[in-house]
Amino acid sequence: MKEKEVSQSFTKAINNVFGFEWKIYFCKFFFSKKNQVTLLTLKREKELKQVLAKFFVWGDREKEEEILNLCASRNVKVPKVLGSFSNILFMEYLPGKSLGKATKEELFLYIPLLINWLTSFGEAFKDRALCRGDITFSNFIWFKEEIYGIDFEEVHIGNLLEDIKELTINLLLKGFTLEELKNIYPQFIIEDIINFKKSIFTHYLCKKFIWGDEETKKRCLTLLSL
Repeated sequence: MKEKEVSQSFTKAINNVFGFEWKIYFCKFFFSKKNQVTLLTLKREKELKQVLAKFFVWGDREKEEEILNLCASRNVKVPKVLGSFSNILFMEYLPGKSLGKATKEELFLYIPLLINWLTSFGEAFKDRALCRGDITFSNFIWFKEEIYGIDFEEVHIGNLLEDIKELTINLLLKGFTLEELKNIYPQFIIEDIINFKKSIFTHYLCKKFIWGDEETKKRCLTLLSL
């Protein structure tokens, strides 16, 4: 879609959700493999607000909006939905720290909190047998002393253990060892995680290899050779 058409789409959506006469400023564009995520500043007379807009090129806007609203109602920390129109979803902006930028030392402290977040998500959607999917560190934000989840395009049928296994692969790619993780993980998941089948391990690594940068590809190949 051309830049002018995108701008017109945003203007129409903002008018529908927030009302008319807003001046729109595109402040920041966030990396996304599939969709366009933009921080907007809206100004009208003395009013000023920042909102996060997600323009769906791929995926289901209604599904993600439903997941976010259900998370909020079931005490799973996520950005608040502000409204939607057509294929654009508006959310509150959380000016926290992306865990995608965290060092290994920082992640060591975040691991128990990530597991708590994934556990709360699993419990919240137990009735639907859903897992979060796409457990990349950039899909989590440290904000006001809590972990928030973002980007729910890949929620699918599954369970908590599936999410924990993907988290484990990402931690191994960050340089953690299984022995280190055994000292951090809660007892109830250690046995399953340490002993999960190599075929599943290979599946996750191949997925990371396809989407990863050159450094990630090298680490995947190293782990696959173990």
